[in-house]
Amino acid sequence: MQTWSATLFDGRSAAGEAVVLHIDGGSLVMASRASVDRVALTDVDLPESFEAAPRMLALPGGSTIEVPDPTRTLPAALAAAGKRASWVVRMQRAWPVVAIALLTTLAGGVWLYIEGLPIAARAVANALPATFDRSIGEKLLRMLDENVLEPSALDARRQARIAERFAQAAAVAAPGVDIRIEFRAGQVNAFALPGGIVVLFDELVELSDDDDRVIGVLGHELGHVVHRHSTRQLVQAVGLAAVAGVVWGDFSSLVTNVPLVLGLMRYGRAFEEEADAFAIALLQANGLSPRPLHDFFISLHGADKRRATAGIPTFLSTHPDVGSRIERLRLESEAYERTKVR
Repeated sequence: MQTWSATLFDGRSAAGEAVVLHIDGGSLVMASRASVDRVALTDVDLPESFEAAPRMLALPGGSTIEVPDPTRTLPAALAAAGKRASWVVRMQRAWPVVAIALLTTLAGGVWLYIEGLPIAARAVANALPATFDRSIGEKLLRMLDENVLEPSALDARRQARIAERFAQAAAVAAPGVDIRIEFRAGQVNAFALPGGIVVLFDELVELSDDDDRVIGVLGHELGHVVHRHSTRQLVQAVGLAAVAGVVWGDFSSLVTNVPLVLGLMRYGRAFEEEADAFAIALLQANGLSPRPLHDFFISLHGADKRRATAGIPTFLSTHPDVGSRIERLRLESEAYERTKVR
């Protein structure tokens, strides 16, 4: 009869009791100085084992047995008596299954990173009331005005003309969407805040030869508003932070922040492309070719080169490559202009 020296823990105290084990038919027999006990093998659980650690047996009631078994004779004896580890434990020791599980997990993580979070963010953003966006937008504008932005020096008449023209264009492309233009001094830029606030900088207006170019840029920003990009980006940021924190176990680490930042940059590019498509549709809906927006990006590209800011790798930019945007707008302009010629 094969026996094994072991230690029995009752699950209530840290003290262990020395026992001698043997297998008798379908039972595990435990002999101590005070008693001999039997437990049916069907009631014994076999947790995952490790090569250099004692073999663990889980008994009913929370008791456990640690069995030093360097020659690994106990598993063979249990198997001969018809007792095997659970299928989960067996699968963990089968390398093809482990490889498939690992690949599946990686594929699922990639899908979640690329597609899952944007889908979830869109659903969450659409479920939030419009008042949520407006409240955030007003607070952000107030904070920016107090700390960063300066009043516009643009001629008041041109401000009024641009605002009126854009209101008319927006009513055609996005009826019922609240939109408000805020003019501020600053560089060649414009951005949309949640709730329909669009901040337009003086230098962008000055870079544009005519108001059609400005309307194209504002149409792009209206695309961000219509698709609620700011709110979706906020939801995605929270989601990415949560996922990265779970994976790496430390929300404050650099490793956590890298995928978060890169993820936001990718989503930013996707949003920019969606907003470009909306701007093209807005111009065409108002009987305008996308050509003014195309020409604006050519001017912007030249200004970027003069500022030595061009050449940033696409994967490190929140905007699509300017050259790609110009090419897309050129093709859209030519297609629209051909329909007008006919």
